[in-house]
Amino acid sequence: MRPSRPGHIAIAAMIDMLITGATVPDMADESGLTEASVRSYVRALRKRRAIHVAAWEHDKYGRQSLAAYRLGRKPDAVRVPPRNRAEIARHYRARRKDARLLGVHA
Repeated sequence: MRPSRPGHIAIAAMIDMLITGATVPDMADESGLTEASVRSYVRALRKRRAIHVAAWEHDKYGRQSLAAYRLGRKPDAVRVPPRNRAEIARHYRARRKDARLLGVHA
């Protein structure tokens, strides 16, 4: 974690990351601001429609829960709905079957 920076430099770093698209944790790491501060800036920028959700990134559990923001007045990216329990079980059984066919013990 970087030491805290003067406000204008931290905001400039955050805006620079918004040009290419970044998540809140990434912007917090790069700018030296806390995630709470970055979220408040993101809320203010979204209220003014200066940024939009460009993509949804996967968290450490594989869920699409991290919004990647980008500068511009475009519509937000659509998040893929989570799988229901039946789909999860079907994929699990298919993985187990493939592992048995390959002789790998899962």
